[in-house]
Amino acid sequence: MAIAGDNQAPWIEPIIEAHPRLAAFDCDGTLWSVDSGIGFFEWELERGVVGPAAVAIARSQYAGYLSGSVSEDAMSGYLATMHHGLSVDTVRAAAEEYVITNVRPTFFHDMVRLVDQLRDSACAVWLVSSTNQWVIEAAAALIGLSADRVLATAAAIVDGFVTDRLERVANGPGKRTALQSAVGIAPDAAFGNSRWDVEMLAYARQAYAVHPTAELARIASERGWQVLYP
Repeated sequence: MAIAGDNQAPWIEPIIEAHPRLAAFDCDGTLWSVDSGIGFFEWELERGVVGPAAVAIARSQYAGYLSGSVSEDAMSGYLATMHHGLSVDTVRAAAEEYVITNVRPTFFHDMVRLVDQLRDSACAVWLVSSTNQWVIEAAAALIGLSADRVLATAAAIVDGFVTDRLERVANGPGKRTALQSAVGIAPDAAFGNSRWDVEMLAYARQAYAVHPTAELARIASERGWQVLYP
């Protein structure tokens, strides 16, 4: 996804000149500004993508998440498995529509430029996210990345239908685990915006905190990680 204009953030060139061979990116808050996991959840409930019973459970789970009784990992997992019984084609089409209308307008152009230039320099770029795989795969396609470079929270698929079994929750320590399992080596560079990215950032040879939360900004300062404001 090429970005028009000649003004490029000055921090992009030093990253490219370091010649990373493997780079890992968080997505929500790092590549774009919105929370696409919760955004897609609310969008599809409004449109009846999932049935009434699933909607009731989903709203209960979300209320528990907001109150602190449902963990981040549990909520991330549920946002994938709540599609149990739906065809993959149905969920994928919904995710693509949501991403085009609600996520693409919020892309950080500097980050898209960075991904473009890393990819052009033969760097292997991976997206690692707690948001479900359909949303992240749809967004990946818009920035020139294939679905096999996505490590997102994933529900198992059987005969073309979503099941209630989780294959992966890519959140917190799960992001590092996903990278270790899929790639087997530490990234040369990693990019994230919150405490849920700390383990992945610490795993990388060079860590970058992007529009960091207050907690991640403190950790970045303590560990000497570069902070970016695209």
